[in-house]
Amino acid sequence: MSSVEVSCLRIPELKGTESLSHTGQGQLAEELSMEHQMKLEDALHRLP
Repeated sequence: MSSVEVSCLRIPELKGTESLSHTGQGQLAEELSMEHQMKLEDALHRLP
């Protein structure tokens, strides 16, 4: 797994932090993580 995938998977953990909620990026992080999760699951299904 690449470091980019790992960092994206960690977004949900950061979602509730003060800095994210104050800047309004919590929702953005949630959407990004959901979109990335779908791509990740799709990639996993393609593995032999």
